[in-house]
Amino acid sequence: MKLKVGDEFSYNHIVPAIYSLPHPFLEPFKVISINRNNTKPKISAIVPVFNKEKIITIMLDKLIGSLTFDYELIIIDDASTDNSKEIINNYLKYKNVNHVFISTTVPIFETGCDNLGFFLAAGSYLLEVQSDIIINDKGFDKRMISALDNNKFCSVSGRSCHSWFDLLDRNKKITNILKFYSPLSLILFGTGAVGYVGKKLYDGELTKGIMHGDVYHADTNCRGPWLTSKSLLNEIGPFNTNNFFLGFDDHDFNLRGSKLGYRAGFTPVLQTCDKNNSSSFKKKEGINQKVYDYLAENKQIHSFKKIFGSNEFINKIAIEKATRPKKI
Repeated sequence: MKLKVGDEFSYNHIVPAIYSLPHPFLEPFKVISINRNNTKPKISAIVPVFNKEKIITIMLDKLIGSLTFDYELIIIDDASTDNSKEIINNYLKYKNVNHVFISTTVPIFETGCDNLGFFLAAGSYLLEVQSDIIINDKGFDKRMISALDNNKFCSVSGRSCHSWFDLLDRNKKITNILKFYSPLSLILFGTGAVGYVGKKLYDGELTKGIMHGDVYHADTNCRGPWLTSKSLLNEIGPFNTNNFFLGFDDHDFNLRGSKLGYRAGFTPVLQTCDKNNSSSFKKKEGINQKVYDYLAENKQIHSFKKIFGSNEFINKIAIEKATRPKKI
């Protein structure tokens, strides 16, 4: 899709409607800035932004400084109410990097922004980077692409990976835990994810025993940063925004990939997340809260059977086919 500054377009002109919830508040998106040269980048780095005026320049500086392949930035400011949009626009003008910068007036949330970036991307590889993640790891893109290319992975995470078993609710875990793990292995290894798990992300601390440069295969992984390719996206489909409200969108992608014979990958990327600026801890308000509440309610009314079916499938394969993450 050819774009120029000032162009306006709607979400469903870019992303197939099957992958998005009905959104009655949605208004056209606008191209704020674009600088695309004639050389096709290897990587399109998609960065959704909401109210990150305090950290967005350092986040982008560290990301750009850590990339080694030719890249473009696709930044979507998702209806920020602070000065994020102005700061990003000035930053891009000063840096003169290959980029597309889009803004929304009504939020579509992270998963919607990711999908928009995926479909606008010119690169062969699609790298999703959350705007509260500070990456300081020169060459991480080479390692992630190598892991994707050299294994039958549908995606590679730089944050963490785990088994389908970890998606079970507490009661099902207790009921089924000894079907997977001996008492000794539980004591030695536990059952949880490996990588930057929980508060370890905020401390920049990897799970014990995980080394920089390791590659793991697992049932599923978590975004931040997260890599797939254009060809895999065309085969598997983009994120399903229905699952954003369950925290299940990345797992749903890997679930669809698993049905096609793929695994999820993980290779650690040196990163930290400032808890004070983490999206997970920001309170929703105004139009952000209004849209979120509507879509959450709409999910329950219109999409319950579809989401419930996915969860039931996860429960089934978690009990029958879950595997512990394993170093390659």
